[in-house]
Amino acid sequence: LLFVFYVLLMSLVYAKDIPSSMYKSPKISTIFCDFSKIFENLLVESAKTSYHRGNISLWKGMVSMIRLKELLELPIFQNFRLVAGLTGLSREVRNVDILEYEWMSRNFDVFHPDDLVLTSLFFAKDDPSLIKKSFEKLAARAVTAIAVKTVFYTELPDDVLAFCDAHDLPLFLFDGAFMEDIIVNFNDVMKLQQSHQQNEQQIHELLAPARSP
Repeated sequence: LLFVFYVLLMSLVYAKDIPSSMYKSPKISTIFCDFSKIFENLLVESAKTSYHRGNISLWKGMVSMIRLKELLELPIFQNFRLVAGLTGLSREVRNVDILEYEWMSRNFDVFHPDDLVLTSLFFAKDDPSLIKKSFEKLAARAVTAIAVKTVFYTELPDDVLAFCDAHDLPLFLFDGAFMEDIIVNFNDVMKLQQSHQQNEQQIHELLAPARSP
């Protein structure tokens, strides 16, 4: 859409039938100049995204979130293996959080809808029954997905897999990546998305008809 606007504006610049007085208008000149600068910045950021982020689609309106299946295209998620909840991959992710000690305090209020929850299942290393109980609490909080680092469990109980399938709750096993690095990468994507949204808003303001005082 932005590219279409850019082409239309540039066609005005090079159109032979447009009166020359139009180009001398300070407002029109300012719009062309500002738009070109913003569009150039968008192209640079898009190039960075394509190179470093696997060319993910990051335009999601004015709310900072990304689809789970798009987030999985980041290189840091390359060792994520989906084991249940296939039908939930179109869910949105707004935040990435870690579950480790919340079971001890029984405090799951720290998790929110659209969270991607990372965990090593440390709290359940001696009691596998706690896995399903904790996942039930996370599902009640409407989290988007759960990813288990294979520190204590390389496979998960069948009743846990069945629960995630029944609730369309994507469940992953992963190794290699540090949870903190996953969070940092996710936050970088969100910051880039917010920057795109701000640039888009500036473009809309430039193209919007001037309001009378």
